[in-house]
Amino acid sequence: MKLKILISLTCIFQLSIAQQSVSISGQILHPKADKVFIRYYTDFLSYKEATADSAILDKKGNFKMTFSWEVPFPAFLYYGDDIMEMFLTPGDSLSLQLDAKRFDPSLTYTGKGSRANKHILENLLLENFPTGDIYRLPEEEYISWVDSVTEQTNAKLIDDFKMGLSSDPNVTAYINYAQNEIIYNQAYLKLAYPGMNAYANKQKGYTSVSSAYYDFLSEIKFDNPDALISENYHDFILKYANHQAQELYKQDTTKTFLEHRDLLASQMSVPVNEFLLAAWSYNGMTEEGELERGKKWLDKLKFQVPGSEYISLLEQAYDEMLKLSPGNLAPDFTFKDVKGKEVSLRDFRGKIVYLDFWATWCGPCRREIPPAKELEASLKGKDVVFLAVSLDESDKSWKDMIKKQELPGIHLLSPGGFDSNAAQLYRVEGIPRYYLIDRNGLIVDNDAPRPSDGAKDAIEKELMK
Repeated sequence: MKLKILISLTCIFQLSIAQQSVSISGQILHPKADKVFIRYYTDFLSYKEATADSAILDKKGNFKMTFSWEVPFPAFLYYGDDIMEMFLTPGDSLSLQLDAKRFDPSLTYTGKGSRANKHILENLLLENFPTGDIYRLPEEEYISWVDSVTEQTNAKLIDDFKMGLSSDPNVTAYINYAQNEIIYNQAYLKLAYPGMNAYANKQKGYTSVSSAYYDFLSEIKFDNPDALISENYHDFILKYANHQAQELYKQDTTKTFLEHRDLLASQMSVPVNEFLLAAWSYNGMTEEGELERGKKWLDKLKFQVPGSEYISLLEQAYDEMLKLSPGNLAPDFTFKDVKGKEVSLRDFRGKIVYLDFWATWCGPCRREIPPAKELEASLKGKDVVFLAVSLDESDKSWKDMIKKQELPGIHLLSPGGFDSNAAQLYRVEGIPRYYLIDRNGLIVDNDAPRPSDGAKDAIEKELMK
């Protein structure tokens, strides 16, 4: 299967590699599913995945697959409910073994390409990820934690690959990828701190930082098309563009924040400018409820990079979101409630519906629970239905949280995360996500306020009509 990736890969990879395929074989002990998959992102906007290949396990748990793979690129190993990040390069011939009862700790790799994938696995097992507690730290302690984690991961990369000693272009490709992941993760975490610290400490706005806080940016290569396969680079460059535009706006208010940001993007290389325009367009249309603003960035992309492969993806997103814009009929659905009874959206025709997409594993969703309880209590007896659709995989964790937290409202389950029927139907790509629907089943707001931020006013306004 041909690997199709929307990131101008010809600009990224200048490797001359004759072999354009990858072979993966292995054995799974105590199997709990009969098939293994290799998947990859088709783009870094929708994060939709495609299957490169799959293989059925034999009676002993053995499998083998060989598939087309044209460039060094991240991938995922899927087996049952477990997922493992990988990095594959043309010519890799990997053998793996794992015990399905202890997926991550038992996984081992041998063969060509094993060094990169061992390194990924070991890094994941370190679990050096920021949590709410980390974001609550004062500035100096937080920076110390970020720098310490960065030094640790960078030292491991150097130790595992003896940097500079490899003449294998495939190994070099992974080292470059890993370096970019480390560098831009550090930069992103520092850029994100003022907002995340305020949020973690339940404060509005941004935490004030020291005058020299942003000096680290002078050492960062922000226009880096070679890093466009790094998710950490995507996070960084989007955050960086917002930060720089805000700083420029403080100095020159004759231009709007968005005008400063667009100008900043236009000064970058074509691939990075292309990604920024596409990301702003996609996020505006699908996550921020700014359909027409997203369309404007799509039009800019068509003008500035007319051959961009992002265009068809964005046009499809626009058409789909147009159907979900205010004034259109909210798509009907039928899911089961906690007792197994089927409930449909159309059952509530004649009432206002405050529709909440959430999941038990979502931190921001859980933080909305107390204000959601207050909201429902304040509108008790009113002509409004609070309908919560969970994207959880497990009905047990969903039911347990509803019982433990004594969650009010009507609760339905659409399992599958962002691939679930509900998420696909309503283009839910981030949670919590709220819709406000009127008595006739028409969408009032496809990005309605959260319970903690104005939902009551929006609902009461609709109740008065």
